[in-house]
Amino acid sequence: MPIADVNGVKLNYEIAGQGNAVVCLHGYSGSSQDWGNQMAVLSPMHKVIAPDERGHGKSATPGREEDYTIEIFAEEV
Repeated sequence: MPIADVNGVKLNYEIAGQGNAVVCLHGYSGSSQDWGNQMAVLSPMHKVIAPDERGHGKSATPGREEDYTIEIFAEEV
C-alpha cells in the first residue's frame, strides 16, 4: 500500500493499471476498499487510483476540526 505525505498528513492510496487515470473517491466513513470491484474491472484499461481521505481507512487522522474541509480534501486529491 503506497503512502503519500500530503500537507504533512500520511495518506494511504491504492493504485492499479496503466493508461488514463480514473480517481475513485469514497464518501464519509468509507475507504479505498469501497472500490475493490471497480478497480479490478477498470485497471486493465486505466490507471485507477483510490485514496483513503484523511481520517479514513489507513490514512492518518489529524486531530483538529479545521483539518477537515472540502477545500483540503480537494487539494489533496
